[in-house]
Amino acid sequence: MGSAQLHGQLPTWERFAPGSINIAPAEFPKSALAPSPDLDANKTTADLVTELNESLAKADYASVSKLFVDQGFWRDHLALTWEFRTAQGSQEVLSLLETSSNSRDGFRLKNVRLDTSSAMRAPRVGPLDGEGEVVGITFFFNFDTAIGSGKGVGRIINDNGAWKFYSLYTALQELKDHEEQINERRPHGVEHGMKQGRQNWAQRREQEKLHENADPAVVIIGEESPCSVPMS
Repeated sequence: MGSAQLHGQLPTWERFAPGSINIAPAEFPKSALAPSPDLDANKTTADLVTELNESLAKADYASVSKLFVDQGFWRDHLALTWEFRTAQGSQEVLSLLETSSNSRDGFRLKNVRLDTSSAMRAPRVGPLDGEGEVVGITFFFNFDTAIGSGKGVGRIINDNGAWKFYSLYTALQELKDHEEQINERRPHGVEHGMKQGRQNWAQRREQEKLHENADPAVVIIGEESPCSVPMS
């Protein structure tokens, strides 16, 4: 009863749920140097991403961790493992990469590519903090994995003359052979023209539901037995 009253007296920002932990606020490196006016953001970012790809291809995770500033972050949503993970600092990044490489698919992340599809997504110089005191480069990127593809966003800063990752976020977007049915993958509607036996979408959908041209996908649940083997 006493604990319930105490909980009710706590401000909303101090209340907690069982299993929750406090996360220390991020600190921007004091060694971050302001970029020069003639900085080529595209080339600077591309060079660092190339180093990342080369180190990942050689499974040199120690070199990857050195591409981050001392308090840098790598936040991953299902691109490296089937868990949500956040690593802070080069040692935690190294541990994350080494642990991820032990999955059934090996190390999944491959072929990181800068996204320059628009001016908003191309690498650009700007402040990374709310006060505008730390200036760096923000960029978006695409990547492939052993099981699908994803997107991410990164921020790099000039750390004592060397450009390094301050934060890197990777998120799995699609699984291979199960891509979202959009753009050129969308199902076609009615087939116009003098084509005998053509069907509209509703007719094809009804055919799919009746499984006239394909066998249905079936999952057999239960212990292995002489009956379940022939069924499978």
